[in-house]
Formats: sequence, C-alpha cells, structure tokens
Amino acid sequence: MKKIILFILVFSIISCADYIGPNQYTQEAIDKDYPYFNVGVSGFFVFEEATNYIELTVAEKRLFLECLALMRTVANTEEFPVAISNASQEFKLDHNIPKGPGVIYESTIGTQANRYRLWEVVAGTSYDVEYGKHLKNEGAAYATVGENYYSYYTKDRTMKPGTRIWGPNDYLVSWAGFGTPYGMSSFTALLFHEHMHNIGFTHNGGGVIPYDYQAVVQELCGRILDGDLKDKYSKDLDRLTAYYLDKYKDHLVSSTVYDPSKK
Repeated sequence: MKKIILFILVFSIISCADYIGPNQYTQEAIDKDYPYFNVGVSGFFVFEEATNYIELTVAEKRLFLECLALMRTVANTEEFPVAISNASQEFKLDHNIPKGPGVIYESTIGTQANRYRLWEVVAGTSYDVEYGKHLKNEGAAYATVGENYYSYYTKDRTMKPGTRIWGPNDYLVSWAGFGTPYGMSSFTALLFHEHMHNIGFTHNGGGVIPYDYQAVVQELCGRILDGDLKDKYSKDLDRLTAYYLDKYKDHLVSSTVYDPSKK
C-alpha cells in the first residue's frame, strides 16, 4: 500500500511539473517569461474612406492574434539572434543618420546593419498596434512608419512607433492558407515585415531590412509549427496564443464593419 501511495505522489509531482496554472497567464508572468517583442493590440479597424462594404471578421481578428503569438514566440527563442547573425540576407540600411544628439547607431544607406543591433531593437520593441483592413484589394499589406529604432532606441528612451498595420479588403484567413503551417508561417512573417515599418525600417534607397527579417522569421515560424523546433516551443506558442486570445476576447465577439449604405 505504501508503494502505491508513493507512486501516486511521485506521479503527481511529475505531472504538475508541466502544469501551467492560471497565474501563468497574467500579463506580469507573460512579460517576465517572454520579455522580447512585447507587442499588444489597441484595437481593430477598417478604413472608412471607401464606397464599398468592408468587413474584418472575428476569424480574421483571431488570425492576427494567433500570428502575434507566433511572432512573439519566435522573438523569444534562443535561435532567433543566431538566425539573424548567420542569415545570408545582407540587412542593408535605409537611412543616412550621422552622429548627433540621441543617435546611438549611425546609419548610412546601402551599408550593412550591425546584426546584434538588429536583434536588440526587435527585442526592445514594446507598444500596442491596431490591426485592420484597407479599402482596396491590392494584394499587399501596409503599415505606418515610426521613429527609427535602429539609430535612436535605448531602454531608457520613449520611442514613437507606427501603430497601424493593415491588409487588403480580402478574406485574410485565406491568405494564411486556412491555418496550414506554411500559410501561417508566410502570413506571420508578412506581418512581422510590417512591424519592422512600425519601428522605423523602410524601403528607402532600396532598403530591404523588412524583407530580410521576413525571410528569417518565416523560416523560424516553419520550424516551430512543423519542424525541428516544434517540440521545443509548442508549449510556449500555446501559452502565448491562449494569452492573446483571452486578453482580447472582447474584440472577438463581432465583426468590425464599414457599410457605406448606412452612412
């Protein structure tokens, strides 16, 4: 009898080792365990300058949140800075910013960025974004451009990021391959590209840092969703996904709609 009780006790301890209690989903716990790329959502929107009906469905909002969870998972992996450092992409800079007040890193168009600095500015990213849908169906995503994090960001400085990202007036879930690993990897990486615009990276002078980051992130997304990193980070992705879906559940009640016939 003692052996049975002892077995049950040991089994319970082992089982509880993998248990994530409700307190592990608080913002404080999430921010502590996943400190990098601390991006939240301020809301969802559709453009209202159109004459056509636009709808951002609950499924599309959920997709944005799931992609954000995947982005944050990627940004907090030990493989992320290694992937940036070893990437074949050139990460060429897109601004001419010489030494001056507040400039931490100089920037010259066409020269390669410092790889550690590229990781540092993404790791330090902390702001709320609005996800939405454009009035046109142009087959592309867009974002508002914020202050140049590469040259100006420090932990002690308040930055002014861009705060909007939007896709075309199309059913965005189909863009993400209806949840397939490749589709989710591709769409998540595209959104990450737009987040890079939010923190000041552009395509000035042929700047390709958003595209280069997109390629690195897409590969890591694929490895986490359906590759060699799946077992390693599946619990982290599940936890972050549950966190974002619960935190913004009030936005997942109904569609956000622009209907010009009701104006």
